[in-house]
Amino acid sequence: MGRALTRENLLYEDEVDRVKRACKNHYETLLIYGELYTGMRISEFLHLNRRWISWPEGVIRIPERMPCNCGECVKKRGGVWTPKTKDAVRAIPILPEVKELFREFFTHPRKVGDYIGTRNVAYYHVEQIGERAGLNHPIFPHVLRGTFAYMMAKKGLDVFRLKDLMGWATLEPAVWYVKFAGMELKEEVLKVWKQ
Repeated sequence: MGRALTRENLLYEDEVDRVKRACKNHYETLLIYGELYTGMRISEFLHLNRRWISWPEGVIRIPERMPCNCGECVKKRGGVWTPKTKDAVRAIPILPEVKELFREFFTHPRKVGDYIGTRNVAYYHVEQIGERAGLNHPIFPHVLRGTFAYMMAKKGLDVFRLKDLMGWATLEPAVWYVKFAGMELKEEVLKVWKQ
């Protein structure tokens, strides 16, 4: 999906709540919450497994490479999964919204994709959840990733940290999300207004 489609379909607070309430079961909750509160690319999320998680540090560490026997990795990558870019090798904090969900799920040695299925299956389910939530625009996994970036920018994460958190190769996407969230500008305007 293109960057423009992701940006024009970001979820706002009320829509995030509606999408979360539209989850009917553990499967859908794992998919929506996992994408929404980690900001991982769908390929990263489907390959997430308990070896990536450091509970003492409270982070998910996305590796440079990992042997994988899923159909896509076998067919397209010779049985080795790698992240999209070298910048995607990173640590993602485990937020409270997913901590217990992940603890429960990762008691078994499986990756998320063993439970969720393929990228196409994940897209289908996210779309169905969006329809049940009554959204008037499309939703797909990359929209959840973009929404996470937007939420982090709204909370004041600076462009450098946002770039690193999201695994982007350049600052450009981070600058866009911070600018769109308007938080830096809002703080500066309020500071000037009070003088």
